[in-house]
Amino acid sequence: MIIFSIIFRMLWSLSIGLPFFALGLILFLLFDIFSPKSDSGYRILNAMYKWGSCYWFKGVRMETDDFEIDIKKRRAGSN
Repeated sequence: MIIFSIIFRMLWSLSIGLPFFALGLILFLLFDIFSPKSDSGYRILNAMYKWGSCYWFKGVRMETDDFEIDIKKRRAGSN
């Protein structure tokens, strides 16, 4: 069962998951550029990473991160 779980997650991440990772990175960059004071880019990046890595699959469960994302940004020269 463990071997099946490892193979399934690896195949998922390298096939179906790659578009999620790429989309998450693009959306993160867009939200960071156009909405620099918001943490929504980080939330989207985290969600896309979870979907791309098949986080809901119970076999070979990675450590979960059930923390609330709250980012405080401060840009240079904008006090």
